[in-house]
Amino acid sequence: MSRSLAPLLVALLATAPLALACGEAPSGSAGDGQPHATTTTDPDALIVCPSGETLEGADVSSYDGAVDWAALKASGRSFAFARVADGSTFLDATFPDNWQAMKINGFVRGPYQYFRAAESGFAQASVLLAAIEAAGSLEPGDLPPVLDLETTDGETDAVVIAGAQEWLAAVRAATGREPILYTASGFWNYESGYSSLAWLGSLWIANWDVSCPALATGYTGWQFWQYDDKGTAPGLGSDDADLDRFNGSLADLRALAAMSTVRTGAIAGVGEAWGAQ
Repeated sequence: MSRSLAPLLVALLATAPLALACGEAPSGSAGDGQPHATTTTDPDALIVCPSGETLEGADVSSYDGAVDWAALKASGRSFAFARVADGSTFLDATFPDNWQAMKINGFVRGPYQYFRAAESGFAQASVLLAAIEAAGSLEPGDLPPVLDLETTDGETDAVVIAGAQEWLAAVRAATGREPILYTASGFWNYESGYSSLAWLGSLWIANWDVSCPALATGYTGWQFWQYDDKGTAPGLGSDDADLDRFNGSLADLRALAAMSTVRTGAIAGVGEAWGAQ
């Protein structure tokens, strides 16, 4: 934990305790807490096909149940993302096991958080960081945390952008990593001012049942593409699995994961603060 951020998170957690729960997403939520940005596509969006070699991967949450990570790895998947939380009040109960199993089975792994615009971006970031630390920390070779931005939760664009910027600043300061953005053109491109967030280092774009994905405004390329939300793969028990593709080789993927050095003990301060609550 950077010294400048740790006191802020400690103060936040002390003054604004959160009612955390584990399991499925809260009932009545705008989304299900999985990365499922939208089935629609902006017809005017830039279409970018893979530039060469690609790698297969998947993303999981408690909706996928117990994942057989060895079987998934044997199927040729190289990377995976696991949900940490839905907002600031709902931890994914499968994340700790998934986080460890991905490492044990040789996946390039990444954590994601379903962003709730109606909640504090800073509070959501603190929950994300604490949960990663509790599950074994973010290590060199891991992909940076993902901001899963796919709903306004009825808030104005200004509120969504401010909350997302708050989340991004906290995660960047704590980890020394440039977060990944998950979204879809059918959501992002129709909201006002979202392209101001496009300074994020990498784009994970959702666009199903197409040969090449439509991009979010502000981006000219993509690193990850969620191309199916009804897929099947060995190790994933359901027939509505989320399947993903990386735009590059395994060397490119590992280089992306190593682009920023994880700060020694960067997240520990948050974990310690959270554990004291």
